[in-house]
Amino acid sequence: MIDAADKVVMDDERAMEQFQQTRARHQAPPDAWHRRSDEINCLDCAEIIPPARLEAMPHTKRCVRCAADVERR
Repeated sequence: MIDAADKVVMDDERAMEQFQQTRARHQAPPDAWHRRSDEINCLDCAEIIPPARLEAMPHTKRCVRCAADVERR
């Protein structure tokens, strides 16, 4: 039987797992050190955001595909 204290521990563990997964997605891939400094990676998929998109939307943090996914939600 699960009591309130066990539930809190389980919730904390789940939250930590979600945090670590999100953090891992947002970290630059290992080959990012070899990229030019003006290249920006998408927050969601870590792919390079094309220069044309950055020219059109300089403050964007997502590629076209991920931005469309976010807008659909």
